[in-house]
Amino acid sequence: MKLIVAKVFETLMGPSSGPKIKLFQRFCEYLSSTDRYSYESVLLYSSALMPVRDDLIRFIQRKLTAFHPRDDYRELLQLSLLFLGAEPNGDVHIWAPGACHRARWMAKLIYSLKIYLFRSQFRLTKHELSSLGHFTTSVLKVYLKAWFASSCAPSAPQNDLLLLGELESYKKANEAVANAAIKSFSGHWWYLSEILVGLAFFDPEVSHERKSAMVAALEKITTEHPRRIAFKPILLKKQLSDFVSQNTRHPFTALNIPQRFLTLGPDMWENVNDYIVGQRKVRSLKVVNDTAERGVALIPEFNGVPTIHEEQKQFLLQIIEKHRHDFPNPNKSTLTEAATKSTRDT
Repeated sequence: MKLIVAKVFETLMGPSSGPKIKLFQRFCEYLSSTDRYSYESVLLYSSALMPVRDDLIRFIQRKLTAFHPRDDYRELLQLSLLFLGAEPNGDVHIWAPGACHRARWMAKLIYSLKIYLFRSQFRLTKHELSSLGHFTTSVLKVYLKAWFASSCAPSAPQNDLLLLGELESYKKANEAVANAAIKSFSGHWWYLSEILVGLAFFDPEVSHERKSAMVAALEKITTEHPRRIAFKPILLKKQLSDFVSQNTRHPFTALNIPQRFLTLGPDMWENVNDYIVGQRKVRSLKVVNDTAERGVALIPEFNGVPTIHEEQKQFLLQIIEKHRHDFPNPNKSTLTEAATKSTRDT
């Protein structure tokens, strides 16, 4: 999902010879000495955004009530609301710009939205203004929902298929952007393979009719089952059941999920214990590497702790891991409540 953003941004803004994006560096200097409350909250909606604006606002407001492991995820949602002309609940605050390194993919989203909010005050060339408009529109129209749904394992097959369809439809608005995104995305359709498409049996967003078709397709015999689906135009006409075969039973075996519920109608699955247990197991799977990246970032931070003993470093990392498990939402109120409970228990 990060590669898609990077490819679209490069297609619209052009390649850069340096590690930092010069447009973002200019904006950092501008915003540091400017009133950050003087943004433009009203967007002249493009034909691509108008039909989905209200739906996007509802989606963003719903996501803002959920927990996010990173502050910049929440900032992206708040900026998207401002971009769409809707005010977030509570005080609006435009945070000062942070890192603008090309490798920071989230910076491309956040900086672009901020620059567009200040487009009348911050000096931009016609090419920059036009490119940022196309980029931010494609992010909200196609990318935003796909990104925030990407970490849900049961939804991964359906989300990939839906995103492919959205990108194909976006060719009407900007063919260059759509083609660049599809080309980048085409090397990563792991979850549409015959094996991993089985995760979709536990997706509540997949209709009963489609699940019934998937169950029927479990009898299909294939001689080859590639780990990754190659892009072909015919994929745009396929449903989830078209990717299912006898090989799709492998995840049930690997996760030790009984398959007896498959003999019942999909409308009854939610009341079957085997299905409920299987759904819990599938939801616990990690289908994105975001957690691993945060873990890797943690190691350099603690390489400089004041101890030279490797055993002590391992103890520290285990303590941090346990703390994150016990307090997945490290807000002040959560920690205060935990401290109060600990005091009472003592």
